[in-house]
Amino acid sequence: MAETEKLVSVGGWEWDIVKDKWIFSDNWLRIHGCSKRHLKTPELLPMAHPDDLYDIQKALDMVVAEGSDYEIEHRIIRQDTGEERYVRACGRAKLDSYGKTVKLYGSAQDITQQKIREKLLQESEKKYRYLINWAQEGIWVIDQEDNTQFANNNVAKMLGCTCDEMLGKNLFHFMDDEGTYLAKKKLARCRQGVSEQHDFEFIRKDGTRVFTTLVTAPILDNAGKYNGAIASLIDISERKQAEEALKEKTLLLEDISKHMFDMVSLSDLEGNFMFVSDSYERALGYTANEMTGKNIIDLVHPDDVSRIIDEFQTFLKRGGTKKVQYRYQHKSGNYLWLETIGEVLLDENQSPHQIIYSTRDITEHYEINQKLKSNEALFRGLYDNMTSGAAIYKVLNDGSKGSDYIVKNFNNKSLEIEGKTLQQVVGKSLFELRPGIDDYGLVAAMKKVWQTGEPSYFPVKIYQDEVFSSYYENYIFKIPTGEVVTIYNDVTDQKNAEIALKESEERFALAMEFANDGLFDWNLETNEIYYSPMWKRMLGYQDDELPNDFTVWETLTQPEDVKRSWELQNKLINGKLDKFEIEFKMKHKEGHWVDILARANATFDKNNKAIRIIGTHVDISERKKLENQLLQSQKLESIGNLAGGIAHEFNNILSIIIGNNELVMEDLPEWSLARESTEEIRIAGMRARDVVKQLLTFSRRDNAAKTVIDIGSVVKESTKLIRSSTPANIAIRQNLTEDVFSVFGNATQISQLLINLSNNAVDAMPSSGGILTIDLSNETVDGKRHVSLASGQYVKLMVCDNGIGMDKKTLDKIFDPFFTTKEVGKGTGIGLAVVHGIVERHCGSIFADSHLGQGTTFTIYLPIHERLSEDQSDKQTVLASGNERVLYVDDEPSIAKLGKRHLESLGYTAESTTDPLQALKIVKTNPGKFDLMISDMTMPAMTGEHLITEVLKVRPDMPTIICTGYSAKLSKKEAENIGVAAFVMKPLNKAEFAQTIRKVLDEAKGENQE
Repeated sequence: MAETEKLVSVGGWEWDIVKDKWIFSDNWLRIHGCSKRHLKTPELLPMAHPDDLYDIQKALDMVVAEGSDYEIEHRIIRQDTGEERYVRACGRAKLDSYGKTVKLYGSAQDITQQKIREKLLQESEKKYRYLINWAQEGIWVIDQEDNTQFANNNVAKMLGCTCDEMLGKNLFHFMDDEGTYLAKKKLARCRQGVSEQHDFEFIRKDGTRVFTTLVTAPILDNAGKYNGAIASLIDISERKQAEEALKEKTLLLEDISKHMFDMVSLSDLEGNFMFVSDSYERALGYTANEMTGKNIIDLVHPDDVSRIIDEFQTFLKRGGTKKVQYRYQHKSGNYLWLETIGEVLLDENQSPHQIIYSTRDITEHYEINQKLKSNEALFRGLYDNMTSGAAIYKVLNDGSKGSDYIVKNFNNKSLEIEGKTLQQVVGKSLFELRPGIDDYGLVAAMKKVWQTGEPSYFPVKIYQDEVFSSYYENYIFKIPTGEVVTIYNDVTDQKNAEIALKESEERFALAMEFANDGLFDWNLETNEIYYSPMWKRMLGYQDDELPNDFTVWETLTQPEDVKRSWELQNKLINGKLDKFEIEFKMKHKEGHWVDILARANATFDKNNKAIRIIGTHVDISERKKLENQLLQSQKLESIGNLAGGIAHEFNNILSIIIGNNELVMEDLPEWSLARESTEEIRIAGMRARDVVKQLLTFSRRDNAAKTVIDIGSVVKESTKLIRSSTPANIAIRQNLTEDVFSVFGNATQISQLLINLSNNAVDAMPSSGGILTIDLSNETVDGKRHVSLASGQYVKLMVCDNGIGMDKKTLDKIFDPFFTTKEVGKGTGIGLAVVHGIVERHCGSIFADSHLGQGTTFTIYLPIHERLSEDQSDKQTVLASGNERVLYVDDEPSIAKLGKRHLESLGYTAESTTDPLQALKIVKTNPGKFDLMISDMTMPAMTGEHLITEVLKVRPDMPTIICTGYSAKLSKKEAENIGVAAFVMKPLNKAEFAQTIRKVLDEAKGENQE
């Protein structure tokens, strides 16, 4: 028994309550570290832990009082070591015949190790629960019904609630419908024992969304059956945002790479390109695919190859960065100068791995540097070969003495003046070379220039010392490096000639005083100028009203004329011209401009240096006026001829279109779908016919019948029509002579003339109203007064208004075809051109007089009995046809549709579009679909020129035709340069259109066969 107690660490005891005697087994004594077997109760008290003594006493009292069993755990203090240990104490009462407790029997088991293990387990559980609760990952446990059994703090934080709020809630409470669907599929796999990782989106308590990555695993019971699931979650919302930001940044970097100015590339250590930016194509013409795989040496200029190879190998050995300049071949074959900065990239082992390059085109910069070097040599040559002396001085101290100016350089002329070599003067002070310089006054001027940086002129003055006695003039300036430069000339000979020259000038002044032309005399040495009284009177000034100063001419002359005059004067001064002759404008005292013809000659000294310019001014205003009138007449005649030629050809085309269309309309039944197209043609033809009629009238080629007409009646009838269309607040006044002559002409055209002029007058008057005056009278003309009119009798028609008027610049252009001052859509610009054409056709003349704010007056002179005629003939053309496939592009729907139908009627398979971008897309999708493309020139989304350029990039052999109504935008030569097969003007008749198409297609076939 003793061994058994020892084995299970149990010791027995017995307490005789009556005798208060305790008896203990050996193992009990061993557990308590006590050697005395029989003890009294007071002796036991020290063995109990003070904190547990109350519980022990309470248990014993209960057993004694009630006679029941007890079992408690408490701590003891071993008597031999003082060690604290845990025991489990059990007791049972023995009662006498009266039911009173007289003895107690019990045991004490040492459970210290068990308690230690329990404590460690509790601490471990507490630690792990803390770790789970505060782990960076979220931990979430659900039961078989998908309800939350456990959720740590991080999961609750992710979902925006507390752990207690999550307990018991169903997993699907935190998902939307789509998430619930996906979660059920994942849970089905989990129930089958599958553990997996995936991304999932949950709904937070506040309705926002949180992105997570979670790993799920099934929880199995002891029988291996599914008992729930556990998941670890990581909030990847920031990662998602970072991924989006990275994606945007990547796109941005790609975009930067595409549009950056510098070329960026990457190569291996052999120099083979692994990557090149899009800027290579812009700079060198090669695409990224064409460059990738090439070696950097492949396109280097042959003369630079060996140097670049040496630089490359040295660069690889030393690492770091390297900058080189070299020539590189453009795709066109030309060589460009490039500057490349390369850097060796290291791998994780710090070994050379790849090379990155940043390259830019420095061709322009290189050429500028070469020019700078050339210019430096040029200016050095100019400096050394100047006819004036030039000296460069370094300034010491305060620059107030000649000894403060040290010679850095003399040009050849200075050395000649000084009679020394460059070695003899460099390093010397100005005082050493010219001992009297401090009294000369030049040093003070040099000091001021040195201090202020402002150039200065030191006028002619004699310098004297024991060696020199000469007149000098000096120009002083400061250069950016801080040195002071003097440009000086020895003018001793000129000064000696001044007295004789002055006497000559006095005699010349007398001659100028009585000359009819304006005379001027400019002394180039002193920059003095003389203007004769007549020179000034030409401009409306008395002799004492204008000073004899060169700035007078510059101020009164138009700025652009001043520049031209200077250019000629410089050539005259430099001996490149024998004489000077130019026309320019000078401002009169009253404000108007005077046309001047200037002639001049230069006088040179014995060294062929120009010292004087003498010349005359002649007022040629009247002559210029006559010339301008003649020029305007010739200009209008030329424009009329040009407009007439265009209108005549256009009229032939319209005749064919309208005539054939009428035949088609006659043959078509009322129900025919084609009538819509023929009606569109008829309406457009009528509109075009009206425009052509005006153009033919303007060009004097309209063959409208002429008769002797009563122009007074025509004016009266036209005035009635004008009145009906004129606002009521504009008054119309007629002054018609009763016996006005008749004229030989066309009444309709005369009426049109008057209506056009009246409409212009009405448009020129303010909205508040005005007065339109129409005068008709007879007048005898003296041809001397009017250059454009022969002497004789005329009918004079005047149309006057008190509107806004015109300035001279506008007045000079009013008869130009298509010139208008009206807003877009409110004027064609041919009204006055038509008027001019009618007047010219009637062998008359028209004059306009206008001033801003004072209204405008048109005066027309019409002679009598002159007849003009011109035959017209029609042309017929044989239609050409074919069966090829043609794409027709025009942004005007009617024209696009008409073009397609014309092509189909000629046998072609045609397709049309009003969108050039759509046309380009069609060609790119199927480059071989069409044999020919016809495009309009001016379209809103993309011009025809641009469209054809892009199409030829896709299919270089496709023949193309471009149509335009205004050839100034693209000449025939320019069209050929971009690859256009034919260039035609709109509108074309069907025959010419068919012929052009056939010719282009046949030529394309011939080239392909070759």
